[in-house]
Amino acid sequence: MEPHATTFSVGDHVSALWDGNWYPGVVDKVLEGEYDIAWDDEEVNNVVPAEDVRALHLPPPLADLEAAADAKMSEAWPA
Repeated sequence: MEPHATTFSVGDHVSALWDGNWYPGVVDKVLEGEYDIAWDDEEVNNVVPAEDVRALHLPPPLADLEAAADAKMSEAWPA
């Protein structure tokens, strides 16, 4: 069974396998079966096969985390 392929667009934040490690980057170009990735910490791009690119799961914004913590605290300590 073939794994589900995710399609990315220019500007999507991704994690891509390069030289045996996963690195964060941004899709700079969509190619036939490949993506041109602009690396977050480098001023260079590399073409990476589509199967070596996955969604980058960014942490939620701090405000969302604080709101969730406040909601949890109100459940634990009713007014």
